Amino acid sequence: MSTALVASLELFRALDRNCDGEVTRAEMAQALHSLGVTMTDKAINVLFATLDPDNSGAIVFRELQLAMMEAAKPLTREE
Repeated sequence: MSTALVASLELFRALDRNCDGEVTRAEMAQALHSLGVTMTDKAINVLFATLDPDNSGAIVFRELQLAMMEAAKPLTREE
């Protein structure tokens, strides 16, 4: 298993507090709060919407993994 995959899986498991295979907005907000990250509800909603592109109301592992892979891509000059 690749290092990136392991890291994604570890992050997902940490966020999915009730181990149901999905990360809810509440779980995301709770995780951010426990890390000392202060965000408005609006900012959490924007972050969550980015990570939940199908708007299902929950982030599944594949969505988190794809977002992490996208974030790891190097920026181009146009960005």
